[in-house]
Amino acid sequence: RLENAGYRLLVDNDGPATTATLTVNGGEKATPVELGEVIIPSGEGSFEFALPLASLKTTPADGLAGWWKTQPTLELSGKDFSGRGIKQLYWRTQPNSAWVYYRAPFEYTQEGGTVVEYRAEDGAGHSGRVGSFAVKLDTRAPVVQVGSSRPEMTRVEASGLVTSASDPVPGSGLSGSHTTLDGQAVSVGVEVDLFWLDVGTRRYSAQASDVAGWESTASTDFQLVATYASVRETIRRL
Repeated sequence: RLENAGYRLLVDNDGPATTATLTVNGGEKATPVELGEVIIPSGEGSFEFALPLASLKTTPADGLAGWWKTQPTLELSGKDFSGRGIKQLYWRTQPNSAWVYYRAPFEYTQEGGTVVEYRAEDGAGHSGRVGSFAVKLDTRAPVVQVGSSRPEMTRVEASGLVTSASDPVPGSGLSGSHTTLDGQAVSVGVEVDLFWLDVGTRRYSAQASDVAGWESTASTDFQLVATYASVRETIRRL
């Protein structure tokens, strides 16, 4: 006979212990469930078979540190143990969002680190346990900006070069940044000394990267010029 809403089978064997291939049929219109070969002990015994089980598959993460840089495809499937088939699959994004009917594989679009929950319901109306899967999605590169206070400057003036870098929120967060002047590294946030540079076109650049593996670069050009006043100041400093 069946117990636990049809998920526990009780047997009473009045003969010696034996083995058998066990098939459970939950009703007249139910599909039989094969439990495989089992050992049936002498006397009373029981066999458990599970509630419906949902499984989730995703496309592989294409970023660093387990992050997706492109929207992953989520696919759900269900396994029935009642003999009545899978009625419906559900999914939702934590925390406490409403359950959504699953109909077909779909692209997941929620940026940042989230948790997807999923479950199955069988034809008998029983819900399986809730599974969960962490998704870390960052489809946006860092935003980098550079600039100078004026298009022309002399070697004896403050450079007025500025840099900013940020990662869109929610996202994976910045992992690093650096700046260069004519290809040579300079410290972020520190006034750049122009005194020993040749006059002409100079290029100031900045690069930032995030945890997911995105990189962004921005540059600005300015003219380093000499004036009568700057030459006199240069001679004085030397």
